[in-house]
Amino acid sequence: MKRAGRRYAECFLRPCLTLLDPRLTDPQVSFIDRARVALLLLGQAEADHDTQLVYYLMQEIRFASSSKKEGNIENFLDLALELGLVTKMVQYISHPDQCIQNETVWIYANVAAVSSGGCKALLDHGILPQIIHCLETSNDEDVKDNCIWMIANFAAESPDYTRLVLKGGFPRAFIDMIRQTSLHTNTVQHCCWVISNVFRGKELDKIVSQTDRRVMVDFLIQNFSIKEEETRCELLYSIARMLKNDDQLRNYAVSRLNFDTLASLLDPSCESVCMGAARLVGNISTGTNEEAQLMVDHGILEKLVPLLAVKGNDKLRQEALWVISNLAAGPSAHKQRIIDSGIVDATKELLKNCKDKKSRKEVAFVIGNLSSDGTDEQCKKLFADGAIDMLMMMIDDNFDVTTQTVLEGIEQLIKRNKEAAQDLEKKGYLERIVALQLHPSKGVFNTVVRLLRGNFEEEDEFEALINVARAPAEPGAVGRISGQ
Repeated sequence: MKRAGRRYAECFLRPCLTLLDPRLTDPQVSFIDRARVALLLLGQAEADHDTQLVYYLMQEIRFASSSKKEGNIENFLDLALELGLVTKMVQYISHPDQCIQNETVWIYANVAAVSSGGCKALLDHGILPQIIHCLETSNDEDVKDNCIWMIANFAAESPDYTRLVLKGGFPRAFIDMIRQTSLHTNTVQHCCWVISNVFRGKELDKIVSQTDRRVMVDFLIQNFSIKEEETRCELLYSIARMLKNDDQLRNYAVSRLNFDTLASLLDPSCESVCMGAARLVGNISTGTNEEAQLMVDHGILEKLVPLLAVKGNDKLRQEALWVISNLAAGPSAHKQRIIDSGIVDATKELLKNCKDKKSRKEVAFVIGNLSSDGTDEQCKKLFADGAIDMLMMMIDDNFDVTTQTVLEGIEQLIKRNKEAAQDLEKKGYLERIVALQLHPSKGVFNTVVRLLRGNFEEEDEFEALINVARAPAEPGAVGRISGQ
């Protein structure tokens, strides 16, 4: 109601502002110059106890702090420091008029958003305790939202600032705020951003209890229904980051997540949300086989495979392959579901056009994990689908972990299937594997030796090659075979 009254009164007050100083309402005067005038008039308005005039002068200052024209946001920080704005406005953080309080916090939030200089100026002037107190005591959601936004900017700027926020009593005030039954979409987005930036790091265990973290997880899950794209994306990334490396919290979240809803978000028509959902699914996939089974049961695997065909988004493909490779490391039933999904054809098609090394590495892990501890029938099926051809497409990638994973996958396949070993020789793949004995990576060398000794009859020939590879290189030798 106060805000409606203020807007109604504006048509009466604007002429008064013109009488006070014509520059305040002159569109030809820059925002910065109008803010300078407003600052000079603010002290007199406060002395006269003219609350309404204080409000409109604060509004002029906020316009300058919000404007992105003329480099205003950087100029405003210079002005704020020059005129002592940060110090002069502290009294308004706890002003009884919520509209003035909100304008004050909004201006400070804009200053914090400018740069590290803005954050440092506010923290040096002791603003943080006052903002946290404001968050605890204010009944106005707009005020709370601007407090949240400012603190998120602090945390995004520096780990040292994050520690100040965590140790300054913010977690308790924040938890109390998100326990509210409903918040505006904009406030939810800022809360998600705070969770991403503030509630992470090694010191979290000492400051934020598992109970409070569960409150945050519940808050995020309750807002899954938000349709606004940017907020939903921030929400997904927030919960994904919270679950990373926290088994207890992941177990708790899995028991409350709606996996059908989560599966529906793996839709490439909205890539930003799809990326967030894939990251969340990926962090869940690092957990137990039971948690992975929930994803399989709700059709998440079938949603991931089509993402491999999305063009122009390497990161999305990497996320999808990472989840599939984690599922492939699970029990035989999970491996079978992946094989039945047509994963070999999908990854083979991807490799034809994909030069992204991280994606190719993840493909190697998918096939390697499927063949490792898979049944004889599964390994035969992988071979029949062309898995060895696909693995050989990556064997020359200049990425040690990929080469070793490829070799381990081939080793598993030929152990279970003599035909696979014969196929290596027929297609000339064996010569390329033998050449890898001169690879600079000791892990690659050991894997090649193990593969050759354990699966082929020409041991004398291979032993001679192995001995050559072990011999010290002559001066000027490169140490690896190339161009073959």
